[in-house]
Amino acid sequence: MPHESSLPASRERSSAGLFVLGMHRSGTSATAGALQRLGFDLGETLIEAAPDNPKGYFEHAAAVAANEALLDALDRSWDDVRALPGDWTRSDVARAVVPAIAAVFDGFDGRSRWALKDPRLCRTLPLWLEAAAGRGLETHCLLVLRHPVEVAASLRARDGMGEETAAMLWLRHVLESLRASAARPRTLLTYDALMRDPQAALGAACARLGFEIGDADVRAFVDARDRHHRVEAAGSDALPASPFMRLAIAAYRAAVDAGDASTAIEKIEDEFERLAARDATWIETLGSAMRIADVRRRGLQARALDAHARADALQTLFDEVSAQSLQRLEALQAHDRRLADTQAALEAAEALSIERMALLGEQDLRLGRTQAALETVEAQSLQRMAEAQALRGQLDATESALALAERLSLERQGELQTLHARLMETDTALAAVEALSRERLAEIERREAEKVALEALSLERLAEMQRLHAQSERAQATLTEVERQSRDCLAEIETLRAALASRDTEIGTLRAALASREAEIVDLRKHEAELQALRQSRLFRVRRALRQWLGLDRQART
Repeated sequence: MPHESSLPASRERSSAGLFVLGMHRSGTSATAGALQRLGFDLGETLIEAAPDNPKGYFEHAAAVAANEALLDALDRSWDDVRALPGDWTRSDVARAVVPAIAAVFDGFDGRSRWALKDPRLCRTLPLWLEAAAGRGLETHCLLVLRHPVEVAASLRARDGMGEETAAMLWLRHVLESLRASAARPRTLLTYDALMRDPQAALGAACARLGFEIGDADVRAFVDARDRHHRVEAAGSDALPASPFMRLAIAAYRAAVDAGDASTAIEKIEDEFERLAARDATWIETLGSAMRIADVRRRGLQARALDAHARADALQTLFDEVSAQSLQRLEALQAHDRRLADTQAALEAAEALSIERMALLGEQDLRLGRTQAALETVEAQSLQRMAEAQALRGQLDATESALALAERLSLERQGELQTLHARLMETDTALAAVEALSRERLAEIERREAEKVALEALSLERLAEMQRLHAQSERAQATLTEVERQSRDCLAEIETLRAALASRDTEIGTLRAALASREAEIVDLRKHEAELQALRQSRLFRVRRALRQWLGLDRQART
């Protein structure tokens, strides 16, 4: 079989890579997932599963990103029916993607066997093979082929794509992948064979490329119930109106009948190029429209993701501010509790000061009374002394009475000194109480100032929270508007796709009618040629002469 690997199945290479090629919706995901279970490394980071592929795409995320960047730089997309620009592998944009491709290969260092799957590889394969050869990597190609009518039905269900567009994409992917992999070991795997017996089909394909698969079983993973479109259900027995679909079906049947994905389909390439050249204007217009739709769709997706990211960032900021505000509120509440304790202590101190002031008042009153008594005693003493002086002469004789009076005066003088000392002690205590009262008053004023400052800070934080809440509401309104615009644009894209599908149907109908008219013209020309030959025949001339002789030909009589 041309281009098939001649390596024996029993010999494993130290490191070998396998490119899984095939048109979108052709079973490449099921094939790659099964290869992973057979021991092929697909890379560390794979594209996540989606509703149209619930088991997963099994596509290397960095490889897909490199292919999308390359197609985008070449003004193409995955569903673009136009050919790639001439000599694109030598362009600056292609050179710019080579480091990303090299990074993907570096991720497989030390792996005995690995596989890369991405339908875009059908179109970008020349650059990947060139980069692999430059690094001395051994690579093989596995082409997964599915009936184009089934592929078109799956694309119509998922993307609303028309039959003619799907057929052109099928031909582009298959023919370009065959042209690029012509010099590499490759083999063919049909989707029908994969669904019938995945273990046998993959085992035979890997054996043809020299890979051993061991005892791993993939029949639990590849399930025929995952197949939603069949040729019988698509009505393949009827002749398709699209010439591109008729050509794609012919290529598929030729490859399956020959069991080869090379020369049998390569014969179709000239006819495809002829049809593409005939409809070049329409293909260019369709490709440009689909490219614009793809750019707008990705732009809307990016804007929606950016809006969601901004909303998440605002929500995170709001949560952080709320947490900080709660912490500060708790701190304020703690300050309030401490301030209340301080206030209670101050009130207790004030009550104690008042009590001590009352005690001092009582002491002052008692001291006043004592002073009054002392003054009375002094007055009495003075009076007594005056009386004693007046009666000195009389008391001279009575020394005992005079001594008693003097002793009494000395006792009164001692009591006066004691009362004076107690008064001094009372004044000192009063001064200390007044100083303590002034200190307590200063502390109360300082606590009152702190409370005012804390209340101002609380009002400021409350205003900040209200401002952030207003920003969050504005961000939510912006996100709602972006989502509305996204829905409007998606509706517009769906309308354009429906219009394109309708146009595809109309063009197919017109082409079928044109083919019918051409057949009628050919039949009329054949009939005219037969009439002309009959008129030039000898029998016709003899019959004409006989009719003239018998007078049956009116034109001869005239």
